[in-house]
Amino acid sequence: MVREPRVLRDSSQRGSPASALIFKVFGWSPSYWCLRRTCSVGLEAASWALMCFFVISGFLITGNLLRMAETSGNISFKKFYWNRFRRIVPAATTVLLLTCLAAVVMFQPSRAHQISIDALLAAVFMSNWWFALSAPVES
Repeated sequence: MVREPRVLRDSSQRGSPASALIFKVFGWSPSYWCLRRTCSVGLEAASWALMCFFVISGFLITGNLLRMAETSGNISFKKFYWNRFRRIVPAATTVLLLTCLAAVVMFQPSRAHQISIDALLAAVFMSNWWFALSAPVES
């Protein structure tokens, strides 16, 4: 037996579940309370922003998956990721190309070359590995 999904018809109700979820996550997150005691104000604000991003992203992605299940009767992760790829890659490519162009205009050639390498690695989703492996080791 398939349960019918709950549909929020009143637009004022649409924000309620998201708001409740955000307050719940921020109010009970153990990592937030640990960060609050040990970090500076800047890092605390960054952790809040990151948590907001994850909560809102999860809420929107879950909504997309539920809508897909409602319309087609199943969830196709292949279709889901293809749609995300089509939506994100053109914008990301534009940002990387503009970053390279700005680097050529604003920096010395050696620095612009390094930024271009970073952008190329970001384009193939390897930049975090590059940054981790090329970071200086503290002794």
